Amino acid sequence: MKTLLIAAAVASLVASLPGLILAQGLAAGSPPIPAVEQPINQQLDQLSARIDREVGGGQLSQTQAVDALREVSSIQDAADAEREEHGGQLGFADRLELQTRIDHLKSDLRHERTSGGTTPAN
Repeated sequence: MKTLLIAAAVASLVASLPGLILAQGLAAGSPPIPAVEQPINQQLDQLSARIDREVGGGQLSQTQAVDALREVSSIQDAADAEREEHGGQLGFADRLELQTRIDHLKSDLRHERTSGGTTPAN
């Protein structure tokens, strides 16, 4: 009986570990962990399409678009490498790192767009 109670306590602690880590990080003043709402590949596809639209609409220059698409490709390569290393799956830490890079790129694009953009290319 005692072994069963200990096992239940350990299982409960392990199950609550991600929440404890998150709470510890927030309490320490670190930025919140970004929520992964969509699969990484889907986000990257949507981001590439957005970059293409913004170049066509004159909100991004060709140079800005090339840089942004290079970062999209770099994130995709990193995701593929992590999946290959871990049997086709991304671990929590890998997802977190990739999501952070995606969020930074989105923020950079937002900044570029609100700072004036460019004139549309003909």
